[in-house]
Amino acid sequence: MQNESVILLLCVFASLDVSSTAARRLAIGRNTSVRKKLAELARKANAERSCSNKSNNVALSSSMKTFVESFFVLILGAASTLEGKFQPKTPLCANPLMNNNYRQVFLTFHNRKRLDVALGREPNSVGMLSLARGMYLLSWNCDLEYKAQAAVACPGFPPNFANTAANMKRSPYPDASTSVTDIFYKILEEWWGIGRTVGIDSNNAYHRSIASFGKMVFSRATKLGCAYQICSSGDERYINVACLYNAVPRENEPLWITGPPCTNDLECTHPNSLCAGGMCVEGATKVVYNVYNL
Repeated sequence: MQNESVILLLCVFASLDVSSTAARRLAIGRNTSVRKKLAELARKANAERSCSNKSNNVALSSSMKTFVESFFVLILGAASTLEGKFQPKTPLCANPLMNNNYRQVFLTFHNRKRLDVALGREPNSVGMLSLARGMYLLSWNCDLEYKAQAAVACPGFPPNFANTAANMKRSPYPDASTSVTDIFYKILEEWWGIGRTVGIDSNNAYHRSIASFGKMVFSRATKLGCAYQICSSGDERYINVACLYNAVPRENEPLWITGPPCTNDLECTHPNSLCAGGMCVEGATKVVYNVYNL
């Protein structure tokens, strides 16, 4: 007999147009901590509007639907970064200068923004950006992190790496009491914000004037790695921050294809992908496995 929470969860996923196969795969995990998270999600959905016993359909308000989409995508975002268990005390990558909290700041910011673009919720300089078909969720990649760490080594920013897009920034670092995560957010907002400041044309084309935004939003990218380094030169203290991506946008080519966000796995272009809440997730089997090893 199915647990009521699982039934509700399936209804929520159905309301987000996740394929029934993917929903079933995601609802059969045995890990206790993840099941608690899923049960909490189901309770929130039930408080809004329970599934019909006959049809297993659920009517969600726009605010509730946004919550569900974000929760679902962020679970997958965390899970898809892993090659094993992702525990707070277990570093994801062998880089002592980064920790999992910092990695999650970078990854979550990127994926939330990409989700907003996919669902047509991201402002342009005038109006809103177009919907994105086949927008991929980014996963964390240790090789890209190591390359980013090499790039930010003092004084910072050696030549670019082949077949890799890079955003790099040098920012003042007043003193040790300054929160590096606050600096991360400020830099990420600056990189992303150039898209709205300059504006994205009707073809969603990449131009050097929106380079930092373009690299962050490029729909074909699936992997991300970032790093930072605090440096000093005389009396000056500064912080270098870099994020690297596994796909490079080209001048005048579209950053994403305008169209409805994915509603089933077959609409995702990379092999072994699933569609989740309007986003494509590469490596579906590994993602589902790792969700239950958080």
